[in-house]
Amino acid sequence: MKKPKRHFFSSIIFLIFLFSLSFIGCEQKAKADDNLPPTNSAAKNDSTENTDKKRQPESYDPSKYSAVYDDMAKFFAGVPTDSTGSFAGLFNTNTWKAHAQRFSASWAGLENKRLAPIRKWAETELADISPDTKTLFYPFGGPDFLFAATFFPNFENYVLIGLEPVGQLPDLNTLSPGVLSSYLTSMQGSLRTLVTGGFFKTRDMASDFLPGRVNGTVPVLLIFLAKTNHKVLDIEYIKMDGKGKLSYEKADFGAAKQKTRYDGVMIKFTDKNAKIVKKLYFFSTNLANDGFPKKPEFQEFIRSLKPFASMAKAASYLMHQPAFSGIRDFVVSEANYMVEEDSGIPIRYFKDSDWEKRFYGVYSAPIPLFANHVQKDLQAAYRNKAEVRPLPFGLGYYWEPGRSNLLFAIRKNGK
Repeated sequence: MKKPKRHFFSSIIFLIFLFSLSFIGCEQKAKADDNLPPTNSAAKNDSTENTDKKRQPESYDPSKYSAVYDDMAKFFAGVPTDSTGSFAGLFNTNTWKAHAQRFSASWAGLENKRLAPIRKWAETELADISPDTKTLFYPFGGPDFLFAATFFPNFENYVLIGLEPVGQLPDLNTLSPGVLSSYLTSMQGSLRTLVTGGFFKTRDMASDFLPGRVNGTVPVLLIFLAKTNHKVLDIEYIKMDGKGKLSYEKADFGAAKQKTRYDGVMIKFTDKNAKIVKKLYFFSTNLANDGFPKKPEFQEFIRSLKPFASMAKAASYLMHQPAFSGIRDFVVSEANYMVEEDSGIPIRYFKDSDWEKRFYGVYSAPIPLFANHVQKDLQAAYRNKAEVRPLPFGLGYYWEPGRSNLLFAIRKNGK
């Protein structure tokens, strides 16, 4: 009986030895070169991703992430960095210095006239949002992470949806000085309406985000992350099948990625406190009734992030139309909070029995382009001056201060 016993303990020691080798290998892999982008294209199933959403957020561990994407974000945004990564030399070029100077000048007006007043307003007027609400669902928002983060700076998940292409990131070190200068010029041009009026024009985005120019929304998302003092950690591209099932692929600068069309992107980032990993999603998908209602697994993904707040700004009055009833009903039935101006969901869908409604600013009628979307019940609400609160900034199509309206709707009794 002793021989089997010795054999048993020998086996245990051997297994411990193998486990130790495996652990060392994993630890070394986690400490990979900080200056290189990931090159893995392995997909992971969305069921794992959705399970993760229901757990506590990931703690930020700087050793797990490359600096390359944060360097790119700062390069695009004209924000200096002391990084020694693979793009560090580009920050010393005259092309980038000129880009950074122009960007800084144009951004100062946006910050002072719009972002700072919104930030101050949100601190008090949105304070009733419960602490367990950590997700913003922003349909028709396009790549507008800037205003999403300005209204809701403490959220952990941001889900933005538009029709604009996801696009790709260039390998900056392979671009000639002339091409790089043209790329940065196109990038600033794509933000011209947002810097002035606080929103993107659909018609402009159709041309600005084409390949050969900015090439999709990912570069713009990186700009907004850098400009809101976030650190970009990682990027994964997303594919969505006909039912809305999601699969993920690691981003890299390889030729295969440059030729692949993706339906979404997930960007991991952290804030100045650098304690947890947050996630920004952008999906390029159709929200009309011939698209969104036919993707039940995508809807379930969004539900997995509940409780969430929703937002609509410069939304072209699409959710006023029968062709977009599916996404409208989804927001009204699933969101716990809604922040919007009148181009979002008509107030008649926020029934008094289910929602508390707070009105801000002024409302008379939409701009002439959308004159057929007047809400008489909203006009009546704004005639009751005692129930209307001031709005110290412009928002939406009436972007000048003193002409805008805003609704903050709160679901009664939660969900």
